[in-house]
This record gives sequence, C-alpha cells and structure tokens, in this order.
Amino acid sequence: MARAYPDYIVGRKKSHLESRFLERLIRELPDNYVILPSLEIAPQEGISESEADFIVLHSRGRLLLEIKGGQWKRELGAWYRLDHGQWVAEWKCPFHQCRTNSYSIRNQVREAFPKDSLEAKSLFGRAVVFPNFVATFTTGEFANEMFLDQQDLTGEGSLLHACERLFDFAEEQYRLARQKKVVEKAEKQEKRLAKTEGREAREIQPPQLESFELPATLTMEQVMNVARALRPDIKPVASLSVADLEQVLRQLSKSQLRVLDTVEKSKRLRVLGGPGSGKTLLAFESARRALADQAQAKVGLVCFNRSLGGFLADVARQEKMANVRAGSFYTHIDTLLGAETEVQAETEYYTQRVSQAIAQARQLPETEKFDVLIVDEGQDFRDSLPRLQLLDALLKGGLAKGRWRWFEDPNQYLSPPAVSQPEELLQELNEVIDDAGVTEVTGNWRNTEEIIERACAALGVAHETDDLGMHGPRVESAVYQPGKELALLAAVLAKHVSKEINDGKYAASDVVILSMRGGHKALFEGVAELGGFALEPYDVTKPASPGVVRTSSVYKFKGMESHVVILVDVDHLDDERTRRKAYVGMTRARYKLIILGAAAPLQQIFAV
Repeated sequence: MARAYPDYIVGRKKSHLESRFLERLIRELPDNYVILPSLEIAPQEGISESEADFIVLHSRGRLLLEIKGGQWKRELGAWYRLDHGQWVAEWKCPFHQCRTNSYSIRNQVREAFPKDSLEAKSLFGRAVVFPNFVATFTTGEFANEMFLDQQDLTGEGSLLHACERLFDFAEEQYRLARQKKVVEKAEKQEKRLAKTEGREAREIQPPQLESFELPATLTMEQVMNVARALRPDIKPVASLSVADLEQVLRQLSKSQLRVLDTVEKSKRLRVLGGPGSGKTLLAFESARRALADQAQAKVGLVCFNRSLGGFLADVARQEKMANVRAGSFYTHIDTLLGAETEVQAETEYYTQRVSQAIAQARQLPETEKFDVLIVDEGQDFRDSLPRLQLLDALLKGGLAKGRWRWFEDPNQYLSPPAVSQPEELLQELNEVIDDAGVTEVTGNWRNTEEIIERACAALGVAHETDDLGMHGPRVESAVYQPGKELALLAAVLAKHVSKEINDGKYAASDVVILSMRGGHKALFEGVAELGGFALEPYDVTKPASPGVVRTSSVYKFKGMESHVVILVDVDHLDDERTRRKAYVGMTRARYKLIILGAAAPLQQIFAV
C-alpha cells in the first residue's frame, strides 16, 4: 500500500470522487509510492493561487494528477462540463491548469533543494484524469499520454500500470528535450561553419534517444525529502525568518490583507481577532511596514505575557530589526530600570518597580520615546492602570495622540472580575483605546476544526467554520477518578503519547502539558518524571531538551502554541473567566488536544 500524507481529503466526504480516488491510490500502489493529496499552491509571479489534486512521488520522480469528475467536452476551443444535464462552460482548460500547477511544483522543489541535488533534478510528469467516462479527444495540443480516462483505470493493476506509463512518457519527454537542445546547438554551429566556408549547411542527425542519460533515481529518503518540502510539518518555532514571513504573508486571507491596508492608513487602530487568526504575525508585519515607511522610526512591540514576549524579542533579533524594541511588559520595565538579578513575586514587582518605570518613562525626552507602539494580546493590559500608564508614557504623544496598533481578543480576557468600580483614569485610557478605529481579522490559521469546535463549546459560543477548514484528529478526553488524577496523566503519557512518538507522529518536544490552575497548584507541580518522560517548565528562551515534555499554566502560555497540548486540571466551567481560560488553553493546540478533568466540564465540552 502507498503512503499518503494525510490519508484523507480535507473537507471532503469519503463518498466524494477525490476521496474515492485517493483510496484507490493508497490501496493499489505499492509502498514505494508516496501520495500528497490536495496540495495548496501559493500564488507566484503571474500565477494565481491554486490546488494540485494529487502529487504522486516515487524513486523515478513525481507526477501531478488533476481529477475531473463527470463528463467533459470541448467545442470551438472552449471546455464544457455536464452539470445536472446541462453543459456548463469552464473558463479554465484542465490541461492548461495541470501544466501550470506542474511547473509551479517544479519551481517549489527547485527552491527547496540545491541546484545539483537529485531532488531538484528529478523527473516530473503530469496528467488530467477523467475517471467517469471514456475520453475521445483528438487534437495535437496535448498527447494522449497526458490524460487517463475510465478505460485506463479499469481492471486489476490498472492504476499502477497507468502511473508507470506516465513515468515512461516523462522519461521520453526528458530525452526528447535533451535531444532537441543538442540538435539546435549543433545546427547553429554548422550554420556558422558553413557560412565561413561558403557552402550549404549540412543536415544534423539527432543522437539516439537512448544515448541521453536519465536523472538518477531517488532513494526512499530523498522521496520523503521532497514530500516534506512540498508539505512541511507546521509546528511551533522559536523564530520566523524574513523568508518565512514572506511565505506566510503570500497566503494571508482577504481579511488579514484588509487589516494590513487599514493599518497603513490609520494613525491609531484596534484589531480584533480570535485565536489563530494571525494577530501576532500581523503585529510583526505592522512593525516592518512602520520601518519601511520611516527607516529611523523607533518602534515598540509589547505584550504582557513573558513567554510570548520572549518569542517577540527572539523574532525581532532574527529579523535584525534594530529599531524595534520587542518584549514583554517586564522586559520594557527592565530596559528602563535595568534588569533584575532575580525576578520577584508579582505583587512585589508591581509595588517596587512599575511605578518607578512609569516615572522614568515620563521623564524621557520625546525624541527617545516610541514613534509607533504595537501591542499584542492587548486584552491583558485593559484592567490595569499601571500597565496602561506605562504604555502611555512610552509613546510619543501618548495613547491619546500617538501612533499605535492594538491587537486583542476579548474572549481571552482572563483577569478576575472587578470587585469595585474601575478608577476614573483607567476608564479614560480604555475609552481612548475604544474610541480609535477598529477592524476585525477572521479565520483560524492555528487550530483544526475539531479543536476550535470543542473550544467554542467550552466558551459557550457557536462555532462558525471558515474557508480555511483544516481538519485533524478528534479531541480526546478522560475523566479523573478521585485520588488518581496524576496516575491518569501518567497513563496518557506512557501509553498514548509514547506510542505516537514512537510511531514518528511527533516528538516529545512538540508536547506541552497545560494546567488550568495557577499559584503552583498544578497537578504536575513538583513532579520531575512522569509516564516515562522527564518534565520541565516551559521556557521560550531555551531550546526544548530531547525526550522532555514541557509544562506550564494556561495563563503563562497565553499567546504561545504547541503541536500537541494536554490540558489538565479542568475542574469546572461554572463561571465566564474559567470558560475563557479553558478556551485559551484548548486553542494553544495546533493539531492534537487531550483534555483531562472532572466529568461535568468534559460533558459540557463534548455535549455539542
């Protein structure tokens, strides 16, 4: 059986034509074939974004297959598809689409590997597949070998034979192209020589096709290298390079592009967006555009959370953004007052340092303050007068008159409910923020549909699917037994997580255990080893140790993400703050989520 990554068509039912064809590919091709279904192709110069139905990888090279269901015909150069008894015009020629996608994939592979590598030089072929009818095309515009119809796909072994025939044709085309190039070069040389000698140019006899050596076949490791280049794993990283950011920005949704346009036109702007909508990415792009607009501008990039702040600072260093001062609220205080040798408790930190930092910031000359302030996870500042006062003091012109961009998600507001009326000055600063222009970024680029659906259930809001529609494994859960909570977590690590790590689905460093509790009350508090894994606190400034599973609290992990999240200590969902905390914790998982908790909250999460 062939291997497919993934082994299903995202957003397609099993009865769909493409899903049924994928099942045939997996079942009928041997295990030295690798299938990549529904591969998104980013827009390139002069070419809009597209999708390749199937990429078939083998040691002989790769094939691109475009599947066209139903019946098709061409009249006077126009293509038509039979739809509910009516012929409907299709503005895209299927063969042109197939060729364009094939060369886009070729360019992508060549960009991913050195010019002389076997991966970059491997053969590539293509075909349009019409599984539902016998094609009777007779034209010189494309070869019969470039399409497969019902007749080609009928009978035992037909699909394997068809792929082998396509590779044979690709090899023939490769040799013909080399032969043509040799003949053209020889003809030019003969014409120059004949002109010098005053005679007619002789006819050049083409070399035998068999004399042209084919590219070397790939090893299975090299085949998988190509598969990973075309469909890379998406996992949390410590930094984004310029190239990485450009690649992602090319694929931004329309709402994100609209936000960037609004950012450039607005002096002060509040941007609302849910988890995975790309707020942090947009915050960085806002910083880049601010520098592009004014190279010497002083740009502040700030969040409240320490882990996210470390990530922001690391990316800014990688980007070599010398004029961008990025980091957490605490980092900006340390910049003003000098770094502490030892981090104090939160209350002490506030009483001893925040007021000093505010006073220091207010004494700064206007020329030393930020020309632009960009705030990520802005909801974390809203309930604290000292936090807002420091931001106000650091910005040239303050929040009322300065230039800023404020990114936030109201559903991730985790502070305890206020017990008294907010201070008048706090209300005034919040009104300044609320009175600015506001725009919204939609979509979820982080979580699978399965994760976001459960997270919305925990929050008590309806889940509205979007066109990104990435699917993954179902969200798993287990109910605590009194006194056996830690044993349950150990069993999940030892039996479930360990197996998937051994199967190569992910690494231990891709797993984070998050607790809903704070104040050193987490289930795993003080535990150094569990379920066969060493445990250590998550620290964004340090690389993950091999074989180690990291731990944190939901609050400390805000703004961050992990390929796999195990959410523990889900004791109840009785109040809005706890529901929001569960929502935040669940949406930290990019692909796989496991929830361990009491029966009542789990029933609420999985009731929808």
